[in-house]
Parts: sequence; C-alpha cells; structure tokens
Amino acid sequence: MIKIAISAAETSGDLIGSTLVQALKAQDGNLQIEGLCGNKMQQSGCKQRWDMSLVNVMGFTEVLKKLPSLL
Repeated sequence: MIKIAISAAETSGDLIGSTLVQALKAQDGNLQIEGLCGNKMQQSGCKQRWDMSLVNVMGFTEVLKKLPSLL
C-alpha cells in the first residue's frame, strides 16, 4: 500500500487538496492519504492527522499567540 502525506493550512489549500485527493483516489483506491487538512480534504478521503485550524493564523500577533503550539 502506498502512503501519501499532504498538508493544507488554509481554506483554499484545503479545496485544492480535496481535488488532488479525489484524483489520486480515482487512480488507485488503495492509496492511504493523510496529513494536515480541513473538512473538504477529509470528505475526499484524506485521514486528518491534524486539523488545519491549529496552524491557520494570519498576522504577526496571531503567529506569536500560537507559536508555542506550533513548535
């Protein structure tokens, strides 16, 4: 079985990633795809190891607030 890790940390990446996951699964239904993703990628068959909301930050102060959990 082939395993693929994928990462999308914001909404547009989740949307694009979901299209990629669907295309890959259509080629080989036995693929195991998992990683950092949101609802769209999950619905497409990606196993969510981490929720993208954990790292989805914008602006300097938000980064500083979440820095301990990112490290």
